Amino acid sequence: MDTAPFSDRKRAIFSKVKKIKRLRGGVAVYAAQASMQIDAEIGGKGRFLMKTSSQKETVMALPWKILDRFDTQDEGILELRQRGKGDYLITVGPQVLMNSKAQRSEIALGELGCKGLLNQPNPKVLVGGLGMAITLRAVLDVLPESAQVVVAELNPKIHEWCLGPLAELTDGAASDPRVTVEIADVTELIQQSPSETFDAVILDLYRGPHPKTDKRNDPIYGSRAIERTRAAIKPAGTFAIWGENPDAGFERRLAAAGFTVRCERHGKGGYRHAVWIAKKGKTQTQPNRRQ
Repeated sequence: MDTAPFSDRKRAIFSKVKKIKRLRGGVAVYAAQASMQIDAEIGGKGRFLMKTSSQKETVMALPWKILDRFDTQDEGILELRQRGKGDYLITVGPQVLMNSKAQRSEIALGELGCKGLLNQPNPKVLVGGLGMAITLRAVLDVLPESAQVVVAELNPKIHEWCLGPLAELTDGAASDPRVTVEIADVTELIQQSPSETFDAVILDLYRGPHPKTDKRNDPIYGSRAIERTRAAIKPAGTFAIWGENPDAGFERRLAAAGFTVRCERHGKGGYRHAVWIAKKGKTQTQPNRRQ
């Protein structure tokens, strides 16, 4: 999923935003003032032209409409916002988690993760994280009709959004007959899966690996979790992972587990996220725990 780190630059931008506390539930939300910089940072492209009293054309931002919100308990208030056709945000507090106008890394993740499976009989793919279903759409577009895709999503509200207002973005990917959405933790599904179940495991979680990840015990990106994921992947299968930035330590852990790894950053200009493609060998090898 495309998320931008909450940098000092973004904090400076949000300092120009007015905090409003009069909304239902006493929840503080943020309303952009007349600043095109704020509008651009929050991730929108929807604008309209209006005439001022001097008849000069002025570009104004369309307002965001909150379609739904819920309290995640751990992370804060998660909101689905829209302004104009096909222009959506998913936010938590003041941070933009997903932006329907910034999809290149999600599309690359899905396409690269399933590359070569089109002509394979009955491929089975596990996707961790539903998000706006952009990655899922990319996965489905390169798989045959005989494929099975299991999506692990922790929050049923996200699934509801993908079946509802967000369905227009992906031609209803979440309701595709090849897809089964499990409201579950992807790490638990991996651990419960028999050996060599999946042709590809694709992780599109809103927090990727980073230098502070516990290199052994992190439940998703640590070495023990990587070994469990490798066991669930068929020989010559793929483990594809989205991340905010390249992480050399994570790549070393993948290589130590027996994967051949490369990291790609797609697009030109702007913030480019990382996509790791880790290929399992055609024959079983023991992980190199000394690395």
